[in-house]
Amino acid sequence: MKLADATYKLVAVTWDDAEADTGWDEPPKGLEEKLALTVGFVIKETKKHILLANTIDGHMSNGRLQIPKAMIRQVEVLYRDWE
Repeated sequence: MKLADATYKLVAVTWDDAEADTGWDEPPKGLEEKLALTVGFVIKETKKHILLANTIDGHMSNGRLQIPKAMIRQVEVLYRDWE
């Protein structure tokens, strides 16, 4: 595939991540937000979700991550017009 054939825009998404823990512990004194930064190609977008992939080949994709839009803080378009 040539870059000129790419049809998906490349974005950086900053989003609220979840955190899990196990084991016995005292309650924390406070909670800190856990932000994640994901860079990928927008494969599909709906009213509630965005689907990113880390690898594309034509219309095929791999390494996909679906993020609920309610968790998204910022979407920055890195590249959309492939030359």
